[in-house]
Amino acid sequence: MLDSGKINNIFSVVIGAFLLLAGIWGIYSDVIFNVLTTSFTFAIIQIMFGVMGIVLGLKKHAKGYCILLGLLLIGVGILRFVPAVHYVIDAFNINEPAAYLNMALGIMALIVAYTGKERVHAS
Repeated sequence: MLDSGKINNIFSVVIGAFLLLAGIWGIYSDVIFNVLTTSFTFAIIQIMFGVMGIVLGLKKHAKGYCILLGLLLIGVGILRFVPAVHYVIDAFNINEPAAYLNMALGIMALIVAYTGKERVHAS
């Protein structure tokens, strides 16, 4: 059985906890951490990815999660700045600081995914 590297698993749990907190907060408020805007839809997505990150990190299978999360966050962050794609702004209510944070976290997730060492264990 292939286990994600330790850094992948730790990152997955930490980012998962952050997303879970941000998602729960985002259900009750359009502004989280006093600067990041969000929507109910984006809050639900954050909760789902937060729980998924925590579970996969604890089960030591976080590499795929880090790749998926990285690509998703970078994509959402970039789409925030594309004028023709206003539905991202409308659906997720993402302001510029949130877009920059999404892109930064996405880049970090991809770096962690591709620099972490995987280990093979007998099942």
